[in-house]
Amino acid sequence: MTRTEMASVAVNGEILILGGYLHPISLSSVEKYSPIKDAWVSLKDMPTSLDHSAAVSLGTDVYVIGGLERAETGITSNEVFKFSLTQNKWERVSSLPESLGAVSAVVIGHTIHVFGGLNTNGPSASHYLYNIDRDEWSKAENMPTPNHHMAIATDGVRIFLTGGSEKFPDSLLSRVLVFDTKTKKWQEGPKLPTPRGDAQGTIIGKYFIVAGGENANGEVFDVIEALDMDLMTWKTLPSLRLARHGHASVSIGNSLYIIGGRDKNHNWGYTDLNERLEIKN
Repeated sequence: MTRTEMASVAVNGEILILGGYLHPISLSSVEKYSPIKDAWVSLKDMPTSLDHSAAVSLGTDVYVIGGLERAETGITSNEVFKFSLTQNKWERVSSLPESLGAVSAVVIGHTIHVFGGLNTNGPSASHYLYNIDRDEWSKAENMPTPNHHMAIATDGVRIFLTGGSEKFPDSLLSRVLVFDTKTKKWQEGPKLPTPRGDAQGTIIGKYFIVAGGENANGEVFDVIEALDMDLMTWKTLPSLRLARHGHASVSIGNSLYIIGGRDKNHNWGYTDLNERLEIKN
């Protein structure tokens, strides 16, 4: 289904697309893509319709975190849902400590890190931890600056965040934040070469890859840039076939998949294009 601002995650070599937005409604539908079969199948709908959620996976379980109840209303959610892929079954787990939409999340071990997002007062700098084994939330070190719509990925120790709201100035959109989960400290990395928000991040090999996005001038990007996490330098990869934002970005092996989103047509232009880029390390 064509959509934007959806949650996405890779599980067992397949890609799940969860919820999202199709003007004027939020979606609850869940679809799974098999790269081997090059085919889509529908799975059980989420318990509620949400867009601007985050998703992570542990084994064959998927966690969908926060979100908006229709992008245009700005009504945020604190709900967290767990989906068992083997059972095709949903259940509610402990809620976020606050209602947040447009959050960014990663999982390291059995802990989910959730950053930023939009609350009732605007952008948040929050950093929450969810202990999967205990089904408990706790608070961690806040981000240096409130932000939302960020690209995020982890190498298993460090968490990389960049971009953010397309309404922010370039100085904030180009900022790269790195959180070290061992030292529990924040550092800044080299600036994102093309400042943008509503981009998507993923890691393949030694690269933190940021694809697509838009800026405060309404420009939508086809650019893909990769940060060498060893050298901490950026390089440009081949461009997307279609400039877009609010898309899904998922890595499987050395393949980067960019799915759906909105294109340059600002009158609710959507795409269902699924494109793949092979990354050489």
